[in-house]
Amino acid sequence: MFTRDLTGERTVKRLRLSKALMVSESTAVNEACRRMAARKVDAILLTDSKTLLCGILTDKLDLETTPVSAVMTRNPVFVISDTLAVEALQKMVQGLLFDGKITKITFCCPRKLGK
Repeated sequence: MFTRDLTGERTVKRLRLSKALMVSESTAVNEACRRMAARKVDAILLTDSKTLLCGILTDKLDLETTPVSAVMTRNPVFVISDTLAVEALQKMVQGLLFDGKITKITFCCPRKLGK
């Protein structure tokens, strides 16, 4: 089952073990979609030139030569892997109440993404 932190609560890193799919924000939309299809996922995390998380792209878009940076969700809300699962859920609920949508929850390493 899940392991728990010192307080006995479940952390985010224990909820989803598969590695998130990531590409640079300058990647063409059709390439990002090809990679999403190959991994059978409906979203991809986007990184800037410093490999920091800068957006999320979902599968509802035009597949031509548009860079993903033109259609991504900018400044996504995120939590680190040691965040308690209940705190992550609270962030999701707040997003639903104030922004009206949460489109994707995925797991990735904290701060820098990629390699």
